[in-house]
Formats: sequence, C-alpha cells, structure tokens
Amino acid sequence: MRCVYLSTANLRPGADKKVVFLTARVHPGESPASFVCQEFVFKTTRCFSPALALTSVLPMPWQHGSIRESLGLCVIDFLVSQNPVARVLRDHVVFKIVPMLNPDGVYLGNYRCSLMGFDLNRHWQDPSPWAHPTLHAVKQLIVAMNNDPRVSLEFYIDVHAHSTMMNGFMYGNVFEVEERVHRQAVFPRLVCHNAPDFSFSSTSFNRDVVKAGTGRRFLGGLLDDTSYCYTLEVSFYSYMAGVSSVPVPYTEETCILPHDDKP
Repeated sequence: MRCVYLSTANLRPGADKKVVFLTARVHPGESPASFVCQEFVFKTTRCFSPALALTSVLPMPWQHGSIRESLGLCVIDFLVSQNPVARVLRDHVVFKIVPMLNPDGVYLGNYRCSLMGFDLNRHWQDPSPWAHPTLHAVKQLIVAMNNDPRVSLEFYIDVHAHSTMMNGFMYGNVFEVEERVHRQAVFPRLVCHNAPDFSFSSTSFNRDVVKAGTGRRFLGGLLDDTSYCYTLEVSFYSYMAGVSSVPVPYTEETCILPHDDKP
C-alpha cells in the first residue's frame, strides 16, 4: 500500500520555509493516533508560539479543548479552509503530514509491526528502502530539508496512542545544554495549558538506549538546537480532568464539538 504524504502552504516567493512535520500511525494498532493527527494542529496552533511567534497573537476560535475532541474536523480540511487562522498559517508555515507511516500494518490489522514484522519505530537510524520503505522515504525527505538552508524545520511530532495510561502526554529528549532542556519543556506546558486532557506531569524527557531508533530520538540528535522533536501519546480510553478523580472516557458523545453539527 502507498504511504500518503501531504504538504500545505501558501508562502510568498522567496520566503523562508518554517516547517512543522507531523507523522502518525507508525504502530498500526494505535488507531487513536489517526484521530489526533486529524485535529491536533488545529487545537494547538497557539502552542507553536515559541518558534512561530506570529501564531501567538491569533486567538483560537476556541481554547482549552480536548486533544481528541472534534473527531469530525480534519487538520487537512482546516489547513486548506478559508478560516483566517488557516490563511495566516499557510502564509507563514509549511505543514508536512504523513498521517499513516505503516499503511501495510494497518491494512493487515497488525498491532505494532509492519508487513515484514518490523517495529518501524526502532529503525530510524538506518531504514532499509526494501524492508522499511515508508520510513526510508520520510527520513530522506527530512534529511533533505535539514540540509536546505532555505528551510527551518521547527517541529517534528510523532503521534502515538497509549494502552495503559490516561490523558495525553509527551516524550521529549534530554540534552547536555541546560538551556535547551528548558526550551524543550515549553511546548508541552503550552499544550497542557490549552488542553485539559493533557498531563504535563506524565510528560517525560529521556534518552533511553532502547528508544535510540525512534523518530523523536534520532531526529533530536540530527536536527540543530532550534528544532523541537516530540512523541505525542494519547490514551486509548480516558482522561482525568483537573482535580477530578472520575475518568472521562474518550467517546464521540463526550466530545464538545467546536463547529455546528450537521444532520
């Protein structure tokens, strides 16, 4: 099966390219990642303000929305819409989206591996064009952008789903320079401020050896210190809001849709 790759922008000729790269579904059984990929950028546009300050002055039509609410709103539909926020984003930011890194695994109903039995999220360091073709192609694209002086890769976010933990949370990288470590924590804090089902306390920063082949770890070492690389995890089933001790299930009925329902 083909790996779909999408790019949207409306930059002025000669303008510098600020890029946000979003991937999802490298583990085919983590279907909530697809829902998050559909609407994550729209819900967290203001959170890109550390690197893309222009978006911080644009109030979102709604704020403090669940990471997984508005299941019917696709990020691609939003980015190509006439929404004023979308128009400004297209004028200044290039969004590159790979919504399904492991289409063969999804088609076969696999939970974690590809058609050939590989966990693709352990092969970013040296992907094979034969054994890991989608990963190989995406890595080549990112490396090419990183080597292009006209391109600034601001964010790489790999979207996953977690089967045992509640809420949304992130994994980030650990660096030797303390100032860079502090900067890496800004974006998750902003997501936590905007999404009540996101937990900063569950967010962690590490450089475990077993995770060296993941997209977050590999690209965190490849890209320069102006880039931000994260794994975004969201629970399969529920979240805890605020000080409440009652889990809120992720269902279509519990979502507060930010747009008018249509029959």
